[in-house]
Amino acid sequence: MLVGVLYAMIQHDLKRLLAFHTVSQIGYMMLGLGLSTSLGIAAGLLHCLNHGLFKGGLFLCAGSVDKVTGTRDMDRLGGLGKRMPMTMILWLIGAASISGVPLFSGFVSKWLIYNAALEAGQVIPAIVAWFVSLLTVFSFLKATSTVFLSDEGPDSAKGREVPWTMLAGGAVLATGSILFGLAPQVAVNYLINPLLLSLGLAPVIHVSWMD
Repeated sequence: MLVGVLYAMIQHDLKRLLAFHTVSQIGYMMLGLGLSTSLGIAAGLLHCLNHGLFKGGLFLCAGSVDKVTGTRDMDRLGGLGKRMPMTMILWLIGAASISGVPLFSGFVSKWLIYNAALEAGQVIPAIVAWFVSLLTVFSFLKATSTVFLSDEGPDSAKGREVPWTMLAGGAVLATGSILFGLAPQVAVNYLINPLLLSLGLAPVIHVSWMD
């Protein structure tokens, strides 16, 4: 978790930044699974699902930026939010989810991982996971500002919104990140709990904002 996010923070290539964040997020999954408790395994599996949603969406956004500008070098980009507003919105949803912002899917699975670690008496891993989440927030604030919100860079003039056919895939993934953030019980009840039962483990119950 920690090494991945530290490498991500020093990247200038947009896709390499996302790739190192994948390393970091796999660390969360391994922490959950490694706890070997029902809650820990459920949290790790849920984070794997959530990661597929938010990271897939983020990579699609990065691909869109690369296609229209011809570069992934963040130092040569900037101000694309005005030229690619829909891409920026999809990026922000993915960034919020991976950063653990409440009401997005990444927050739920990270929160469950923290709780599973504390219940298992693994205080230090829980603290490290929480600290890594803070670094993830800072990393995506920097990337978002550099690519979408700052002054235009040398290659930003080429920027334009991509066709709806390219936006559609990211929109579907972003919808999943919002759905499983607002109603995590949908993923837990219909996807995660059946997996737990197949492993001979007790299902996780009462995973929703209303409990």
